[in-house]
Amino acid sequence: MSFYGDISDALDDINWLIRADGGYEAIDRILYKMETTLDNYLIVLAILRYTAPVRIKLSMWHTVVLRTRTEMKNIGLDADVLLRGLY
Repeated sequence: MSFYGDISDALDDINWLIRADGGYEAIDRILYKMETTLDNYLIVLAILRYTAPVRIKLSMWHTVVLRTRTEMKNIGLDADVLLRGLY
């Protein structure tokens, strides 16, 4: 599967969960299990930005943003620029 297909599929699934009853708990579980690596940081960033409008309903969202910030810095990414507006 292509890189863009991976992002599109992930965002489609999250969009479905946002619209589903009880979907926020499933999104929280997805967020909690995400790890940021050089191979997937764009997907993680896309998911965080995509879920930002409903972050108030996601108990793990702020925790994941802060953890992602630390993980990005640890792998040499400019987390402050990449995550601008999310924390």
